[in-house]
Amino acid sequence: MDLYNFTTGQWTQKTLSPSFSDPTVAVVDNQVVIAGGILPNNQDSNTVNIFNAITGQWSTHTLAYAAYDMSAAVSGNLLVLAGGATEGTDIPAATMYNAHTGEWSTDWRALSQARAHPITAVVDGKMIFAGGYTTNSESQVVDVYDTGTGRWSTTAPLVNTPFNGFGTGVTVGSTA
Repeated sequence: MDLYNFTTGQWTQKTLSPSFSDPTVAVVDNQVVIAGGILPNNQDSNTVNIFNAITGQWSTHTLAYAAYDMSAAVSGNLLVLAGGATEGTDIPAATMYNAHTGEWSTDWRALSQARAHPITAVVDGKMIFAGGYTTNSESQVVDVYDTGTGRWSTTAPLVNTPFNGFGTGVTVGSTA
């Protein structure tokens, strides 16, 4: 992996342990979080590598499950990794990481439909996980995590079914 230092204008290389492909990457509270993916032996990874951009230090965490094709949303100091697949089976789980406290938790049935690659958006503290794909089809399901209440809900299905995280649209206010 290549890291860019904005202060020095230099790139450096870091070899992650273990090495993997297809991870989910997000930035929360000056931390780069690199989660899951597929290992060189085609096994799914449950490893999370965390780079603290302030201290320049790396740490790791182990997810409760191995997964690839997860989607990430960040609101304030909260990171949510949702959906994905493990051993070719889509999962409805979500893992939450509080970057201030360092606490991790898993909700095994967070999404109303098990699926991989839902697209994400965050609006007013609400994390939206829309569409994606299941083992057999594209998904029209929209799940919302409200960071204020800590609750999941489902909204009306998508009109057009985005596949594989190809875009996010957000409307605030009336569309009439």
